[in-house]
Amino acid sequence: MEYDTAFPGVFHIVPTAQTPTSLALTKLQMENLHAPWIDLIPFRHMRDILIQEQCNYDHIALIMDLVGDAPHLEYLSSNDLFPALRDAPKNSSPDSGIEQEDGDERTTSRSGFIIWGDPSDENNWEITLGFLRKWAWIMQGSEYLISSTNRWRALRDEEPIYS
Repeated sequence: MEYDTAFPGVFHIVPTAQTPTSLALTKLQMENLHAPWIDLIPFRHMRDILIQEQCNYDHIALIMDLVGDAPHLEYLSSNDLFPALRDAPKNSSPDSGIEQEDGDERTTSRSGFIIWGDPSDENNWEITLGFLRKWAWIMQGSEYLISSTNRWRALRDEEPIYS
């Protein structure tokens, strides 16, 4: 199977009465050209960080860590999808300072977000420690996601990721 690797163009979520408030566009989203996948994350502050830093990380590496192994993404690079990012660094921040030990049996092997219900509801999102270790800079100012993650971990009698 062959995939088109051309950037699909620019689009914005057009708010309607049914648009969840968590997906309402920020000023930064409305004023800056950015990768459209960013608009799908229900955390406003995180979207703004991703837009502000969009030339400083590998989009494909981040997407792969968010959604797991998607066969149609495995051979792409950010250069294919986002030509303007050709000189962007190709790594995240592996030394995040987050401890490597985790007794979380259910999510230890996972990296990314776990969505336990309606994805537009911020309460249904959990971040894995593997993702947090690699992409901690994205979480700056995202206390709500940390709080939501800790609620899900508490339901499994696990320690919070941050207290």
